Amino acid sequence: MLSTFIRLTKRGITTTTRVAKTSLNTFPVATNCLIYGSMSGLAEFAQQTLVYKILPAPEDRTPYNPMSVARYMTLGGLVFCPVLHAWYKWLDKVWPGTAKVAVAQKVALDIVLLSPPEYATFYMLMNLMMGESWDTAKKEVAKKLPTTLVFATAFWIPMQIINFKYVSPRMRVVFVAGCTFLEFNMLAFLKNMKVAPKEDEKDPVIAHQHQEPQPQKTSSIVHHEPHVALVETVTSTCSGWAPVCAPAPPA
Repeated sequence: MLSTFIRLTKRGITTTTRVAKTSLNTFPVATNCLIYGSMSGLAEFAQQTLVYKILPAPEDRTPYNPMSVARYMTLGGLVFCPVLHAWYKWLDKVWPGTAKVAVAQKVALDIVLLSPPEYATFYMLMNLMMGESWDTAKKEVAKKLPTTLVFATAFWIPMQIINFKYVSPRMRVVFVAGCTFLEFNMLAFLKNMKVAPKEDEKDPVIAHQHQEPQPQKTSSIVHHEPHVALVETVTSTCSGWAPVCAPAPPA
């Protein structure tokens, strides 16, 4: 299953790149929206494959959630892609070229000005599309946005340096879509890595004393969204690996 998944993923990326090169000149916005939406949905599908099919034990495997894939495709293709297209077009107009100063300025502006509202919008709209209330969506943003920005900064600074230094302007959104695919699945993999228990947790008596009762969830959402909770769980996972897994602080 894993080899088939990897083969299909490589074939999809190759085909997408070939089609993008021939159509971006004629229909740049529509092509970017189609590619970014497709890659967002593919990233969610690949993540569900890891979380639901590959990493769990056979008895713990669960069905795919096609509605979640549709939500990611909608957000990626209709919300984030038009914003990214206009954003990169403006950056390349104000700071043209690939000189070190221009690249540094564009990377800094992308991290500081675009990332916070982008990720806040993601959490807000994803919760609303799942049927959650406005207050629940705001709490989700307040709870997870700081951690998300730390991971986003560590991941996107080197990716955006490559983007602004070596990628042609017409391919920027396509490159970011590929990086987003990689980011989602890295988080999914880290989330499901097993961490060695602490010394006091090895003693069953002490571990039982430290256990806290978990409140029962009453959400009407039957099938959970894998990516929405990833960054928070990865933080606790990384704390068990520190300093190996901890991301570098923002530059």
